[in-house]
Amino acid sequence: MNQPPGRPHSDDATTDPDSVAAPAVQTPEVCTSKTLLGMRWEVLGPVFYPSAFITLGLVLAAVLFQENFENLFARVQTAVANNFGWLYVLTMNLVLGTVFFLIGSRFGEIRLGGQAAEPDFTWLGWFAMLFSAGMGIGLLFYGVAEPLYHATIRPPFAEAYSVEAAQEAMGLTYLHWGLHPWAVYALVGLALAFFSYNRGAPLSIRAVFYPLLGDRIHGWPGHSIDILATVATLFGVATSLGLGVQQVNAGLNHMFGIPISGSTQVLLIAFITALATVSVVRGLDGGIRRLSELNILLALLLMLFVAILGPTLFLLNGFIENVGYYLQNLPRLATWNETFEDSDWQNGWTVFYWGWWIAWSPFVGMFIARVSRGRTIREFLLGVLLVPSFITFIWMTVFGDTALQIELFGAGGITAAVQENVPIALFKLLEQFPLVWVTSLLAVAVIVSFFVTSSDSGSMVIDMITAGGNPDPPVAQRIFWAVTEGVVAATLLYGGGLIALQAAAISTGLPFAIVLLVMCISLIISLRGYYPASFRSSSDLPDVPPLVTPEPTSRRHGPRSRAVWGSMVAAAVVIIALFVVKSSSRSDGPLATATPRDGLVRLAATNSSSSIATSNLVRAVLEERLGYRCRIKQVGTEQMWRDVAEGNEDLAVSAWLPKTHQLYLDRYGDRIEVLGPFYQGTRLGLMVPDGSGGRQTGEDGQRVPFDVPVQSVADLEAHAFGFGNEIVGVESETGIAIRTERAIERYGLKSFDLREGTEAELRQRVDRAFRNEEWIVLTGWSPHWMTRRWSLRFLEDPDGVFGGTGSIHPIVRQEFQDSFPDVEAFLARFRLDDDQIGQLMLWNAHRENSPYQNAKRWIRTHSKVVNGWLQDTR
Repeated sequence: MNQPPGRPHSDDATTDPDSVAAPAVQTPEVCTSKTLLGMRWEVLGPVFYPSAFITLGLVLAAVLFQENFENLFARVQTAVANNFGWLYVLTMNLVLGTVFFLIGSRFGEIRLGGQAAEPDFTWLGWFAMLFSAGMGIGLLFYGVAEPLYHATIRPPFAEAYSVEAAQEAMGLTYLHWGLHPWAVYALVGLALAFFSYNRGAPLSIRAVFYPLLGDRIHGWPGHSIDILATVATLFGVATSLGLGVQQVNAGLNHMFGIPISGSTQVLLIAFITALATVSVVRGLDGGIRRLSELNILLALLLMLFVAILGPTLFLLNGFIENVGYYLQNLPRLATWNETFEDSDWQNGWTVFYWGWWIAWSPFVGMFIARVSRGRTIREFLLGVLLVPSFITFIWMTVFGDTALQIELFGAGGITAAVQENVPIALFKLLEQFPLVWVTSLLAVAVIVSFFVTSSDSGSMVIDMITAGGNPDPPVAQRIFWAVTEGVVAATLLYGGGLIALQAAAISTGLPFAIVLLVMCISLIISLRGYYPASFRSSSDLPDVPPLVTPEPTSRRHGPRSRAVWGSMVAAAVVIIALFVVKSSSRSDGPLATATPRDGLVRLAATNSSSSIATSNLVRAVLEERLGYRCRIKQVGTEQMWRDVAEGNEDLAVSAWLPKTHQLYLDRYGDRIEVLGPFYQGTRLGLMVPDGSGGRQTGEDGQRVPFDVPVQSVADLEAHAFGFGNEIVGVESETGIAIRTERAIERYGLKSFDLREGTEAELRQRVDRAFRNEEWIVLTGWSPHWMTRRWSLRFLEDPDGVFGGTGSIHPIVRQEFQDSFPDVEAFLARFRLDDDQIGQLMLWNAHRENSPYQNAKRWIRTHSKVVNGWLQDTR
């Protein structure tokens, strides 16, 4: 193999194939150069053209077959998460273990670029670039929403709104944003940097696999690896851009009333992509580095504002506790795989994140490698792993714990915003502070700057891969990939919204997870060849000269240095001013409550499946068809009645009358207006499997129907042992729980205990009973999707403890009609039958979309029904 100019040939190259100086050398025959439209292009054809065609094909398919594409995205996300979630969990943990091994090994003494190499960038500039590229937009998108979701909406382990749920919420958030993702970035970045700066290979993913593939990296195996890296990077970056533009749109809507719509988001993508194109044209030092430092500064100002004017002492205590909880529980959290839980919580969160970070790893890894020449491997790994993780922990504590403090101990209301629209959660938090317009504009500016940094960094990385590892590809190609990223992000939003973004991240990350595992092996093999055990110390390592012309260094002093010091002084003045404002105008009590805007409709709902389904359906109609802003607050049954009676909530559509909620009607009815029923035929009682649920073996060894020989509640006591002496139920204080306790007393069911739990736990018990053909008696009600999934029947209730059939009614606060006459007119015509409510509840049970997304889908597919409800509205 010919030696490329400027790259030394190691003395041991002829005896150690792993020590070949240039295992993936470009040749003029492979990388073609041509002029198109007056601009120079240098592309590696077998990588550039397939990557471009795959991307173009997916974009066209999403535009031409939007409805089918939306369903396809949902199915892909579910299938990949269900079948390969274990692989993501395994990959992330093995990568983290490999990084820790390398930090502690002798290989940590190796300097990237040779033992005499010096870093091209200062520590500050280096950290700013790698952090901005790594996960800037995601922190803004999920910093408020994720801890709240895990603590109050759907905790995976503990009870919602409990202290345990809050601790676990922060632990899970740290898991998703901490050591694991940065370990993946560090591994890919290290492998690329080592093979490029110390082995003389081009800066390309394929070069890392030379110890395993040899010269085959120049053929289709190498091309396939780079194509896979290109597509994964493209869709990983597009996912972040899609999330970022949704949040920018939410912020502009919140401040200026600009509508949240697909067309608005496409225009925003076009505008911000144009800014990214300008940045990527200016290059690494002139554009990306300067912009990275700017958005870090803006993000720091926003974080300091919240930390100082917010519950500062609470945050200081919380940070220490959060880090301690995370480190203590890291093995359990990192290896939890939902093996013994019948749920899909992990698919929507952990598996999505792992797929997202893996899909991002070629991009962030290559970008970090590009700016990390001159660092030792130990410096590199510790810097990439610990510093961004530490900053991320601070960020998540400031925004996540502040939101939890407001929700658990203060005025509350932010959880409802998360349920409504995740991108707006940050702006709802900022409403709790003074200078809301200033901070909201600052938040939008930070999001835009992170957006631009991610886009231009991703464009440069993709361009390097498709140019055969050229660290300085032509400007025309950078523009092409910057525009392509924007088009892909817009298409994903157009073709399926957040579900499409998540599906793109998870599915493109799957094949690259295999690549990561192989990369661990290849890197260690090459490191052992470069620094064999026979070397006495790192002084025996080769002094490799520079392989790539470094970017203009930022280590010089002068105007830039003075600007840095000036910025630090200005930041110190701002911090002091904020403390003065806080001490003079605020106490350490709860944060102030934001005044709701006119036209906000506040809905209260319980956590039952029927209440969630109907409440989100009403909200969707009010927002999509009547133009109101709405929010749903999920509370207990009694609190729902009390909040409406006291005027804290405007309405609820979950009143079961005349029997189930009679207690609450007697208590609060004089301050509430009960509207006409929208669903007839409710029923409560105890349920058992019927004869169609399965088969079991009788005393004579023959298969007999799986049926429970109990017809009445009064007969249960005689069969208590067969039912395990328990009735499986839901939370206390619900109507069904209260009546079940009365039934136990009325019918003398002394051998039974009522086992209370969540509706999800009830579902798990029923599912297990049917799988194992076990007897089970449970609290049941109709309407409920559960009766559509399993063959269950109500036991007779001769004493009428559970009452007969009933209805579900909307209840509204006093003077509601004066405030919202058209909403009350809609509620007067609001009707649902078994099939209609059953379909919506079944969609929610599948959990492919949020209840609100399912409700919007329902009103699109039942437009005639909805038009009938709105006949008398304005």
